[in-house]
Amino acid sequence: MKVLGYFDRVILAIYTISLGLVSLALIAIAVAGWGAPLDFLRTSAAGPTGRLGLALVGIVLLVVSVRLTGVGIAGSPRRRAIVHSLSMGDVRVSVHAIEGMVQRLVRNVAGVRDAKALIENWEEGLSVRVRATVGPETPIADLAATIQDAIQTQVQRVVGIAVVRVRVEIDHISPESRRGRVE
Repeated sequence: MKVLGYFDRVILAIYTISLGLVSLALIAIAVAGWGAPLDFLRTSAAGPTGRLGLALVGIVLLVVSVRLTGVGIAGSPRRRAIVHSLSMGDVRVSVHAIEGMVQRLVRNVAGVRDAKALIENWEEGLSVRVRATVGPETPIADLAATIQDAIQTQVQRVVGIAVVRVRVEIDHISPESRRGRVE
């Protein structure tokens, strides 16, 4: 499923509010015989400026409809992947697979309770961001250096891509182990 970007969410909100107001006006016209919206449209359509305004509103709503329909129908974007060109063809390694490997690697470091990894593929190599939960007995500076070295070594060995940056963020210091691991 494709995730809507910020721009698409804004136009979706505006579009939804606009359609809601039009729906309320139509209900009021049908149920209560409220004629003000019809009178407004009749008056607006009488002059060239009013017709131009109505046409512009119609065009904007049509463009937004087409855009949102396109976003809704489009499939998920292709998974991001690292591509190696070898003599017999390309090898694609999913960024998701590398993130999973890094998460498992970091979770196995003594003192780490939980971890989440995010990989970005830069031109010069990979950038890795790790968010971790650690125990209170853990010296964070030493732990971060251990994590950075382990990630750089393992990713280079397994994937064959240089790691140019490893950013370690400690989100939480937790006294309890989530997995019951003895350290």
